[in-house]
Amino acid sequence: MHLWPLLGIWVLFSKSTAEKVSVHSLCKDGQLIVDITGSNGAAQMPHLQQLKNYPDTSCHPEKLEAGHYRFSLDLNTFYKCGTTQILNKLTGSKTYYNRVVYYTHEGQEMTELVKCPSSSLNNGTRSKRDVLPAGFREAENPPNVGSLIGRAPDPILSMVVKQKGVPIGHDLVVAPGEPLTMEVSLDQLSHDIYGILVSKMDVTDTGTQSEDIILNGCTVDSYLFENFLTSNGDLLEAKFKAFKFPDTNYVLFRATVNVCLNECKGMDCSNGQVGYGRRRRDTLRHDDKTADFEIQATALIRVSNEKKQHRRAAVLGDTGPAPDY
Repeated sequence: MHLWPLLGIWVLFSKSTAEKVSVHSLCKDGQLIVDITGSNGAAQMPHLQQLKNYPDTSCHPEKLEAGHYRFSLDLNTFYKCGTTQILNKLTGSKTYYNRVVYYTHEGQEMTELVKCPSSSLNNGTRSKRDVLPAGFREAENPPNVGSLIGRAPDPILSMVVKQKGVPIGHDLVVAPGEPLTMEVSLDQLSHDIYGILVSKMDVTDTGTQSEDIILNGCTVDSYLFENFLTSNGDLLEAKFKAFKFPDTNYVLFRATVNVCLNECKGMDCSNGQVGYGRRRRDTLRHDDKTADFEIQATALIRVSNEKKQHRRAAVLGDTGPAPDY
């Protein structure tokens, strides 16, 4: 009589455990490989953050079997699928990361950061050099001077395009001429340790055409894209209006972001503004112009009259094409 309730509890626990989605990543042969198992793929396929309906198939997962998907992201052209590269300028090592979006069996959307540390790219091995002079001998009783070594976390960057304060959705669609804001910030673990400065940014059609919009921390054309500024010391923002290239609706922003201990020194721009990255609100300063890290990050938008047409149809009951800006 007492076994049936216990058996019911065991069955429910077993079912919950079996349906749990797992995400595993590794780096091999110049690729960031991400396996997602247990995903409710029959309902919604996993995708990279910001790239749900992106047409480049190299950014899509391969379905290996029911509920098992695999991303194979090329690190030689990491920016194509929104992968971010972190260069540690003190050691020369590189780390790569991306964000995958998957769905639970209950339909809940989940986002997970997947990383590829530089050690895994080299199979965790490092070459050693003999730098000691010939005949060198260590003292038999070296003095006990003590040591303390600490390591700050790798900075994780967020680069988001917002419309009226709301991040653009998975469809990425914005109307031509729409006022937008690009926000760049650090994660909670590292934002009190580092400061950032967008030193360079270009925009590309994801093919052969590209245009510089930020150089040496300052905008090239403030009418096209304004300077990155900060108002409260915690967030870096730049305003711009949606624009596109003639042959595609997709616009890819590629940024080089300097990361400095404590803060990055602002740049004096020709319009009288100071192009800042994130600054601490205390009086400490980091005057070394050499960044400790250099991050290559991307953001993608799709510029189309599609959204404008839908809005017009909803208001006027008109399904005809809207005029271009």
